[in-house]
Amino acid sequence: MDKIASGVQTQLVRTALHLTADCGLRVRNITFDGAAANVATAKQLVVDLCSMRENSFDHPTPGVKISVSIDACHMLKLVRNALAEIKVLTNSRGEQIRWEYIDKFNTVQVRFT
Repeated sequence: MDKIASGVQTQLVRTALHLTADCGLRVRNITFDGAAANVATAKQLVVDLCSMRENSFDHPTPGVKISVSIDACHMLKLVRNALAEIKVLTNSRGEQIRWEYIDKFNTVQVRFT
């Protein structure tokens, strides 16, 4: 298995932040993809990635915050790939999102290029 436990990853992030702070560097942002271990790591850093509130935690340097964000481009790619494989996704309102519409749009777009 090539995955890292969120507790280990959290400790590695904290260690890296302390080491970079000791060298005078200040990390301002950590960007994760949406893997479960990354979301759990963010929670252990006291950040809720699903919340619309401020997503930051304290840097080892007093008074400095580190923001945490999800890599939006990577997440869009994952959703696109899932939709291409599954063909139909359903949103929280019960509405269907269908791959066939993207496929049809691509056909029209290719025709006009």
